[in-house]
Amino acid sequence: MKDQRAPITLALVNDYPVVIEGVTRMFEGHDRLVVEEMVSGENPRRTVDLVLFDAFAARDRGQYDVTRLLEDVPNRKLVVYTWNVSEEQVRKALDFGLHGYLSKELTAEQLADALVRIHEGERVVMPEPVPEDIEIADWPGRHAGLSPREAEVVALITQAPPTMKLPGRVI
Repeated sequence: MKDQRAPITLALVNDYPVVIEGVTRMFEGHDRLVVEEMVSGENPRRTVDLVLFDAFAARDRGQYDVTRLLEDVPNRKLVVYTWNVSEEQVRKALDFGLHGYLSKELTAEQLADALVRIHEGERVVMPEPVPEDIEIADWPGRHAGLSPREAEVVALITQAPPTMKLPGRVI
């Protein structure tokens, strides 16, 4: 049996290097989680305990990527890390054999705790999936095709101070 206090090794798989770097920094100084490999667009080359797979950009090829990751080293655990926590997506992922399904809404502490629990054998889904039959409130920009998050970013941008100094000009 593996020592419960031994380091838990992670591989981060994502299409965007900035996400990989950000998640790696979230775990800096954690007493158990160690990022062993950061991979963009391919399978990890090292054997690790957990693979944290960000499915955001994998829309059309996501199932292929998951299959490839599950078959690559069958004794490691695969965890999806995404914005999409719909009930259908979570069910599909768990039915496919994934060991966890975690939202990008989680804090560093919540994410680390969930990964430790998954490593110790628990199947973790955080937060609870959103049922599709629940009506999501309308938001500004929805009619123009903005997602709730995109609308939130636009709203935050518009809250910037009215006068911002940029080199050589005032806006």
